[in-house]
Amino acid sequence: MENMMERLRQRDEEALQYIMNRYGNELIRSAYLMVKDQQLAEEIVQDGFVKVFDKIHQLQDESKLKSWLMTIVLNQCRSKIRTKRFRFPFLPFDPSERDVESGEDDSPEELVVQMQKSESLVEHIHSLDHHYREVIILFYYHDYSLEKMVEITNVKKSTIKSRLRRARMQLRDRLEKGETIDEAT
Repeated sequence: MENMMERLRQRDEEALQYIMNRYGNELIRSAYLMVKDQQLAEEIVQDGFVKVFDKIHQLQDESKLKSWLMTIVLNQCRSKIRTKRFRFPFLPFDPSERDVESGEDDSPEELVVQMQKSESLVEHIHSLDHHYREVIILFYYHDYSLEKMVEITNVKKSTIKSRLRRARMQLRDRLEKGETIDEAT
């Protein structure tokens, strides 16, 4: 990785391509969960990589590249959410674009049930306030520790714990009640 970081500092586009391939999907997934729009998520991540390429010299600890990337992307998501022109799309995703990983033993009926549960969870995550979405994404989708989340979000640990607890409660309540998104909002 050190060689890769040095190549990035020397403005090597192949090194940037390597970083994009390594972290891109994970960053897009996180951005998508924040902004609820696939194209916007891809645009945010692409802009984030441009920013990384321009400012790579500011990163002192190479082991923090992934969290630095995540910080940049989440900050850009927050910025988009705050703009007055930003509106969440009516449908959070196009079901035809969903990629369903199936085991050999899964029947078509089981796959449909799994997909519906997954879609329901994503819809409920999208219905959360962006502060709650952010901590859910970082904690559950990226397995970040509370300390790492403090570093990425620049928010106190106690605030992150509180947001996680509230987000879990809201998700659990909505899923147990079987609410649709229209009923939850």
